[in-house]
Amino acid sequence: VDEDKLDKFTGELYLEFHRGTFTTQSKVKRANRKNEQLLSAAEYMASHLPLELYPTKELDSYWKKLLCNQFHDIIPGSSIGMVYKDAACDHEEIERGCISIINMAAEKLFAKDENCVTIVNSLSEKCRQTIFLPQSWNGYEVKTSDGKTLSVQDDISGKVAVFLELEGNSFTVLTKGEPREKALPQIVDELVLENAFVRFEFEKSGKLISAFDKETNLEMLSAPGNVLSLYHDQPNIYEAWDVEIFYPEELNSVLVADNCCSYKGQVYDFIEFTYHFGESVLKQVVKLEKTSKRLDFENNVQWFEARKMLRTAFPTIIKSQEATFDIQYGNIKRSTGNNTSWEAAQFEVCAHKYADISDARCGVALLNDCKYGYKVKESTLDLALLRSPKYPDFSADRGEHLFTYSLYLHSGNAMDSDLLSEAASLNRKALVFDGLSSNNVQPFCQLNGDGLSLSVLKKAEKSSCLVIRVVETKGHFSSGNVQFSQPVKITPTNLIEWSDGDITYLADGKLSLELSPFEIRTYKVFLN
Repeated sequence: VDEDKLDKFTGELYLEFHRGTFTTQSKVKRANRKNEQLLSAAEYMASHLPLELYPTKELDSYWKKLLCNQFHDIIPGSSIGMVYKDAACDHEEIERGCISIINMAAEKLFAKDENCVTIVNSLSEKCRQTIFLPQSWNGYEVKTSDGKTLSVQDDISGKVAVFLELEGNSFTVLTKGEPREKALPQIVDELVLENAFVRFEFEKSGKLISAFDKETNLEMLSAPGNVLSLYHDQPNIYEAWDVEIFYPEELNSVLVADNCCSYKGQVYDFIEFTYHFGESVLKQVVKLEKTSKRLDFENNVQWFEARKMLRTAFPTIIKSQEATFDIQYGNIKRSTGNNTSWEAAQFEVCAHKYADISDARCGVALLNDCKYGYKVKESTLDLALLRSPKYPDFSADRGEHLFTYSLYLHSGNAMDSDLLSEAASLNRKALVFDGLSSNNVQPFCQLNGDGLSLSVLKKAEKSSCLVIRVVETKGHFSSGNVQFSQPVKITPTNLIEWSDGDITYLADGKLSLELSPFEIRTYKVFLN
């Protein structure tokens, strides 16, 4: 075939079918997302060990188990019930194994010190996170390495919360200070979560009636948000596979909280809502940290509905012809209108960690930690949370579900904001190692450069060396560098590590980079 004579198609080949597979069997989707992140964190930790101690066999086995469970029809949610019992066992094995590898690596790398805790950020992005320290820190001040005393907040479970701004690929040591009094959050009357950057106001029903961005001086909602809608969900043919275009006409009810309580703390403020509906119960904790613009909705649902779909929606003030959706190693833009049959067919689309709608001045993003089905039409961000089809698995998704979605207000467009680091931080929490100090250990490498992400640090598949993978994530030309902790030899390779270029010796340990939009670069790194 003469390639020059073939038609070319630019953009997304959207399948106008099987949109329910973005949401059905949510438990396997959550386990897959969590284990993808956990495996990457395990590789990161193990890469700091001597190469002969790297657990190649174990990690290879866990990756293959994870990939096997991404096969059709497992992860789409269109298999019989027995498949999901097997998948759950595999995911639990992967989780246990990764945690064991992470802890083994930490114990070999870090020194024992009962008065210290080491926090590891395995992401190359800077992260702002609430870190929960173990019960052994209850009743003590928490100090940074430079002697600063951090604000703390006690959890009812006995854990101690602190808020940290973590550099990418970093080890951070905290130490115990003097004994202190309890720092429990206090109950307050108003249903308002506010800090220096944003102000969010709720109704007792659980609806968000105001999302005010103090940086842009704008109210970002055009109508109440966090509208939890329950729809009748019975597709024409394929229950587990499909969501039909007419589902908005099949509204069953809008959830109304029957209980709420608001708290103020030293590290974060939060409101608890409880919803009873049908045979199910949803407990929602809405959190705002002191220096963050991201509002987290943490959900625990006991879900026992039949042929229903639960969604959340946030109508915004943004007028834009396009919205931006996260995909692996990049993003894709889709129309917010229904001008053509193609656009109208995209009433439910797939995305990974976020969907964002922005204009030239500001925007709003809806993030998630394990969901995939979005609807972004006109100015509304809408996320599918749960479904309950009866075929081919009669008991699909019945039981407990844990998930978080977040509303993020920002100035500028999506890629000019901190959206990518916020989404990464939501999906991968820092690792906490109690009783260990990393003061004598340096991270193997750190990435510097806006628009670049160090997505992989691991041992090579066939060679006695490490591999790094750097990705351009914002869709423009980006430059920066990878700074290694020691002199190294480096050679470019391809994604499957089968080709090698010229070997370069980096005496200062610095690899300078210039990447084109969404470019992926992979390198083998040889230690001296």
